[in-house]
Amino acid sequence: MILDCLFYNQVSGVTFYLGSEGDGASTLISRSGSLSIARDAPVIVMIVDSEENNRKVTPVREYMLIEGLIAMSDVEAIKYVDEDGARS
Repeated sequence: MILDCLFYNQVSGVTFYLGSEGDGASTLISRSGSLSIARDAPVIVMIVDSEENNRKVTPVREYMLIEGLIAMSDVEAIKYVDEDGARS
């Protein structure tokens, strides 16, 4: 659902990390199950796009976040090569 929403909003790059363990706002350790994804499994969704587009989807991220942290930072892209080998 998260990736679908970001794709619908034309976010350029999204990577979804599912952790096996972590602790956060609740100070309880969250674990994903061995056979299924736990509802409270630790997740990182990394969005790479312009600041303007990131700010545009901020309300979407805030609506979807039940518990946790949203952090934004500037990055310097050193190299980007797409699947066809085109460089930006």
